[in-house]
Amino acid sequence: MQNLNSFRLHRSSTDKMLGGVCGGLAESLEVDATLLRLAFVALTVLGAGAAAVIYVAIWALAPVDPAPATPAAEVPVDTPTV
Repeated sequence: MQNLNSFRLHRSSTDKMLGGVCGGLAESLEVDATLLRLAFVALTVLGAGAAAVIYVAIWALAPVDPAPATPAAEVPVDTPTV
């Protein structure tokens, strides 16, 4: 796991299903986003919706991580067909 001094709360712009909260947390914590999604669902059900409130708060407050730039070699080029 990373040093907690380098932990940054953000929303993912690439790994998102609803708001990118779990994807951003997974990137920061270096865990699988699916595990965090399952944990949020379980905590929402078991905690009478408290995790859902936390999720919405993170969604509203955390900045979106900018999408990684696509390298020039991977940009599709349209070639004219004759």
